[in-house]
Amino acid sequence: LAELSRTAEFTSVQETRKLPVEDFARQTLQRWAVRRPGTNYRFECAANSPIIETDTTLSQAIENLLNNAADSGSPELAMSVNWDTNQVHIAIRDWGPGVAPELIENLGKPMLHAHRSGLGIGLMLSQATVERYGGTIELRNMPDGGVLAAVSLPITVAGTQGGP
Repeated sequence: LAELSRTAEFTSVQETRKLPVEDFARQTLQRWAVRRPGTNYRFECAANSPIIETDTTLSQAIENLLNNAADSGSPELAMSVNWDTNQVHIAIRDWGPGVAPELIENLGKPMLHAHRSGLGIGLMLSQATVERYGGTIELRNMPDGGVLAAVSLPITVAGTQGGP
């Protein structure tokens, strides 16, 4: 969180790179998993994913969502990547107890009190980073338990993997 907070406002255009979203998501998940040994997870993504613009802070924002999912006590996590013509969607799913409705309603706003699970500040920083890229984060409590954190990001104009 400290690194995300420190760098969120200072990323320059020179530090960004264009990368297939499959590579970005897989690399972010693998880097996160090294620091969370013993965490069970799945990854799903079709081939030939579109290109997105990324930087270190965007990876940190996704890793923060993964940490929140792992900290829920869920026995397993799942990350899936899909896309439509305009956006890529990175979904992080856990099967923990869910989150308080007020956290979902106030996503991206500063919390006035410390939340016992520590979700508020990290989510606020992740939301700010994703918004800087023209994207959104949505949290949903799932009917069968757990939370789905859905990140949507614009597809870079450069096109799809292997394109110009």
